[in-house]
Amino acid sequence: MTESVQLATDAFGPDDVETGRQLALRAAHHGGNGDCTAALADVETARKALTPLPAAAPERFHLGRASALCLMRANDHDGAMRELRSMETALVSTGRSSSLERAIVLGDQADAERGTGHAAIAADLYIKSAEVFDAVVGSNDRRGQAMRAKARSLAVPPVR
Repeated sequence: MTESVQLATDAFGPDDVETGRQLALRAAHHGGNGDCTAALADVETARKALTPLPAAAPERFHLGRASALCLMRANDHDGAMRELRSMETALVSTGRSSSLERAIVLGDQADAERGTGHAAIAADLYIKSAEVFDAVVGSNDRRGQAMRAKARSLAVPPVR
């Protein structure tokens, strides 16, 4: 990962979109491995380089998710929700209401709400996530089933 970032930086410069793409991949990798310090540093640098891309671009999705997950790990659930709401708005505004990305974002929002003790809101978001997963990949997919199981585990009725 570090090598690809260095190659892109050398070839295109630190503010180029391609460098931003490589940083986004590295941020997602670091975030997935729990190295949030490195992930958040890459997120901030990559955001500047990826500004020309649409808000719902895959690279920006990966950046937002890496940032949100690290913010949740740091117990900054409000910061994570701001990031996740922004991501959802970008997806919905570009006609991607029924997409895997939105299903994932809804599940992450539910996790953030659960972390703040808003169990009924979390249950509602888990169910919405499951519904989007069902619409995209079918009701037999384990991701939608997992979201329903998380909603049931809260032992509260959803908001809606």
